[in-house]
Amino acid sequence: MKWNKAEIEKNTVRELSGKYDVDLLTASILVRRGVTEPEQIKFYLEDDLMFSHNPFLFTEMEDVVDRIQQAAVQVCALLGCRGAARVDFMVRKREFFCLEINTIPGMTETSLLPKAAGHARIPFSELVQRMLEDAGLDK
Repeated sequence: MKWNKAEIEKNTVRELSGKYDVDLLTASILVRRGVTEPEQIKFYLEDDLMFSHNPFLFTEMEDVVDRIQQAAVQVCALLGCRGAARVDFMVRKREFFCLEINTIPGMTETSLLPKAAGHARIPFSELVQRMLEDAGLDK
């Protein structure tokens, strides 16, 4: 496979890098994607959570989430995963694509698995206990 990268103006990349305090790689990605206007750049570089959106506000999102959860269980079963795993998906409208399976998810206070367990009202200590009970070699 050969990657075809569009030629870009190096001066534009340097200007964006300096003006918006981003590294040259980030600036070059923005330029290659045609994101060079201040409002566009502000949108891509925004890190304020108030601009995040609740996916359940979208029409029929609950149905899509149910389908994704079913697919995650099926993918794990197909690959023989056990214990705790995180399956990542990309969603585009009503279609979704499995990106990866992480069979060793993080367990820090900022990791997704403990947060998801907490959302399901499973305390951290119980999550760890469940994982330990499922651990071990197959007999």
